[in-house]
Order: sequence, then C-alpha cells, then structure tokens
Amino acid sequence: MTSFSYYPSTLPKLCEEFTVIPKRSQFSPSPSLFTKSKLRSSSSLFRPCSKSGWSGEDPFENFSVLETNTPWDSSDIWSTLAGYIFALHIPLSFGGVSFVAQTLQPSPDPLTMVVSIIVLQMIEFLGAMVLLNYTAKTEYHISSFFTEKLFSEKRSSIKASATGVVFLIGLMLLTSIIFNNLIGPKDVSNPIMKEMIFDGPLSKTVTAFLLCFTTPLLEETIYRGFLLTCLAKEMKWWEAIIISASVFSIAHFSIENSLQLSLVGTILGSVYCWSGNLAAPFVVHSVYNAAILLLTYMS
Repeated sequence: MTSFSYYPSTLPKLCEEFTVIPKRSQFSPSPSLFTKSKLRSSSSLFRPCSKSGWSGEDPFENFSVLETNTPWDSSDIWSTLAGYIFALHIPLSFGGVSFVAQTLQPSPDPLTMVVSIIVLQMIEFLGAMVLLNYTAKTEYHISSFFTEKLFSEKRSSIKASATGVVFLIGLMLLTSIIFNNLIGPKDVSNPIMKEMIFDGPLSKTVTAFLLCFTTPLLEETIYRGFLLTCLAKEMKWWEAIIISASVFSIAHFSIENSLQLSLVGTILGSVYCWSGNLAAPFVVHSVYNAAILLLTYMS
C-alpha cells in the first residue's frame, strides 16, 4: 500500500503556482457606470410600450380618417339638425306625402305617388344644402366640402363598400333569423312599395331610382356627411357613430324597425369613418335598399 506524506512546506508553493490573484484594478468598478447619463439611458428599458403594445391606449384609435376641421361650429350642430328635422324632413317626408294623397283623390296611382316622393325628397335635399350652407362658417363652400368627401381616396372606397355590403347582407340574414324565432315569420314586403313595383315597368324603374339614388343621397349627406363628420371631432369616432346611427333610426319614426335601422346606421357610419369617402356608404346604402326592393318583389 502506498502512503502519501503531507509536507506543509511545499503546499504554499503549489498554491502560488496554480492560483492567480487578480489585481484590484481589474475588479474596481468604473465610476462612469453609475453616472446619471448611464442610468437615464438604462431606464429606457422600462418605458411604456407603443400604441400596439400593452400601454392601454386604444388600438383602434386610427380607425377613423375623418378630419377635425369641419364647416360648422360645435354650437351649431344640433340646432342645424333640429332645423332640418322640423323644418324640412317632417313637413316634406310625411306631410308632403299626405298632402299629395289627399289632393289627388280618390286615390293617386302608384306611379304618381313614387314620382311625388322623388320630387319631395329632392326639394328636401336642396333645402338641406341651403340650410347647411347658411349655418356653415363663412370661409367654407359647402359644395366643395361635399365634393371633396365624395372623391376622397384616403383609403380604398371599393374595399370599404364591399366590406359594408357583406356586413349589411349578413345583418339582414341574422336579424331575419332572430325575429323569426322570437316573434314568428314576418312579411318583409311593404304594401305601398309592392303597388309601386307591380304597377308597371316604368313605376318599377322609378321606384328603384327612388330607393337606390335619391334616398341614399339625402340620408348620407345629412346623417354621415354632416352629423357624423361634426360629431367625430367632438368625441371618439365610435361614440359619434353610435349617436349618429341612433338619430338616423329615430328620424325614420319606425319603432318596429328601430333596432335594425340603428345597426344599419352603425355599419354605414363605420364605412364612412374608415374610408373618409362619402361615396362608400352611399353605395352600401343603395345596395341595401336594392336588396330590400328585390325581397319585396320576390315575396
């Protein structure tokens, strides 16, 4: 058996050969590491995230491209709308039709009625343009303002229109299914509209012109071009859409269809906010009315 002897005198020499003792200067921290500038730069690691991160900011903040500058002052928005509703919309859209029906006794033919409605809506549109021009700031030209809105290309109006049509058609199917299950099947046809359609080819064409051109032109100018544009500069875009859609629904004076009209107004407002182009909701509105016309014809 081999024995090992311990020699204390040789151990320190071995330690000196294999142990490297660093100099103090190698471990002494540099004072520059703890200067204010270094600490300030290192704190950038803890800065809040960007809008798309976790900072809590609205990820849909840039959804709307509507400008904050509009031809109307904030104090004139609701007074202008009230003037339109009570001085133009109610007297012409409701009182005017009743006046025509009573004047042409015993009963006006469907073609005469639809032509009368078109004339009344065009008068209402021209009156609305005069009112909007009167209440606008002097440095603005209303015709130029709406022309710019019709041809704005901030975002693709075709993409916005196609998306809006898909959502509206889906909305029609969904609401039909829900109401059929809740309150039973409902006849989608409007008796007055049905008379206009089946009165003859000319009456059918004029009715299509009414629903797909004059009505969308009037309503998109007022509820999106004027009201939504003004509200979008006063509040968040989605709040402006909800309020304008509610006003759009109330102005139809139809309790039975109020929910559906509000949803339609919401989709039209979203299309307008995203594209910044007034032609996009006009196209969607026209296609929606054409679908209703087709369903009425087929029912």
